[in-house]
Amino acid sequence: MFKTHYPDNNLWVLRFGRMSIQEFYNQPIYSQTFLSLQAELIAPKTGIINLKSSENITLKFKNLDTTSLIFYNFKGHKYAQKPTIQTANGITTLNLKNPNRNADLVLYINKEDALHFKVRVQ
Repeated sequence: MFKTHYPDNNLWVLRFGRMSIQEFYNQPIYSQTFLSLQAELIAPKTGIINLKSSENITLKFKNLDTTSLIFYNFKGHKYAQKPTIQTANGITTLNLKNPNRNADLVLYINKEDALHFKVRVQ
């Protein structure tokens, strides 16, 4: 609940997490698809991914079912792409190509949008 709703009452902030409103608005956008997976995004923790033009995007997850169909797309691109997937010690790493420009990244799991990020290329 805290990943998609920020409480108005500070009592709830103290009970369920000490996330500031700025941290809340800077996190990735989680869809119901992702929240129902029981997976956890380990990295990046923010919804803004800053890259150099020579770097690719790396997403790390705990408990991600790698038998799922996983694709990504940058808004404005015609086709979705399949990331390179590696799993070791219960941690799944997705490697995505650099979009070479600022872009909105959407990660799809089982043909449903799961996570949204802003990508800034320096």
